[in-house]
Amino acid sequence: MSEYAISEELPRRFRSEFPALEEYAYLNHASVSPLPMRSAEATKRYLDDRMRYGSLHFEDWLAARNDARTRAAQLINADPEEIAFTGNTSHGLSIVAQALEWKPGDTVAVSYPDFPTVVFPWQNLARRGVKVAKIMRHGGSLRTEDVERVLDQTEARLLMVASVDFATGAACDLDALGALCRERGTLFCVDAIQSLGAAPMDVHRSSIDFLAAGGHKWLLGPIGFGILYVRQSREELLHPSTVGWCSVEDGETITLDFKLRKDAGRFEPGTQDIASLYGFAASLSLLQEAGVENIHAHTLGLGQYIRDCCAERGLALASPDEPGERSAIVSIEHPDADRAVKALSAEKVVVSLRDGRIRVAPHLASTTGDIDRLFQVLDAV
Repeated sequence: MSEYAISEELPRRFRSEFPALEEYAYLNHASVSPLPMRSAEATKRYLDDRMRYGSLHFEDWLAARNDARTRAAQLINADPEEIAFTGNTSHGLSIVAQALEWKPGDTVAVSYPDFPTVVFPWQNLARRGVKVAKIMRHGGSLRTEDVERVLDQTEARLLMVASVDFATGAACDLDALGALCRERGTLFCVDAIQSLGAAPMDVHRSSIDFLAAGGHKWLLGPIGFGILYVRQSREELLHPSTVGWCSVEDGETITLDFKLRKDAGRFEPGTQDIASLYGFAASLSLLQEAGVENIHAHTLGLGQYIRDCCAERGLALASPDEPGERSAIVSIEHPDADRAVKALSAEKVVVSLRDGRIRVAPHLASTTGDIDRLFQVLDAV
């Protein structure tokens, strides 16, 4: 399969899962995805069950939680015990930042500029004497040699990067960055919200210690629900700043024996959002049926189609063209991007305005027809 092969099968099999696509050319998955029909239905079944029976089927809720945890682990080649559920990406990264034992003078190396979630949890450690060293992106791209230089100059204790730049779609070489960290004994933390679900992820191959992602973008899941991965060998490095009855061993027995769980469950202090768990598991089942490798190839193919359409019109791109840096996001330079995005919205073509550019983000059910609608509007602006 060509890395730029547009799939006919994926939209044929899964487009009906997204009623929004009957009316909209929805190309905004880097912001918030439409919820798949199966996810909405799974959530409704749970809500109806609770409305009618209260907690009578509590054991079924626990089974749904286990199912969601297992599916999330499979998505990144982790063990279920290494997955904690969170409220969003910011929540997950803040758990890591606050749970590590820091010493005054410790340094965190951070990709910059980046989405605030990548930067703020570490800047928030200034009161504890922790310094932030910026690794500058160039046109959105993060160069491995720049990362190596900053790690060596600062002896950073942790490297924090986004897997994909939210503005340009530039993808990091996580394998290379993980190797740098492994060689230096540096902890490696990844904000994966702009790639997880749209591109393959293997936390072991990339030597990732911590990873966080919200569910509402490429994972096609509920808003306000996400995952945190903590490598099993690193769990003892993290002491949770927030604990509750679910943080301890045998929490269901409801005793006052304070023994923190030895897995990532220690970061889940209390009762969770069960409705979102049901929806999240259903969304992950769709991704697994489609195959993330297939989704990746399809979105790269659509990205090439967007590039070709831009070239025909003399429109420049802010997104990198190197194959290893491409992602499902393509950012288009336009002389009047603000007006163009408003015109697209009026014609039911959904994209985002980011850094004065048109950010286009198709997913598994998107087609060249959706892209054609985009350019029909742009041609008229």
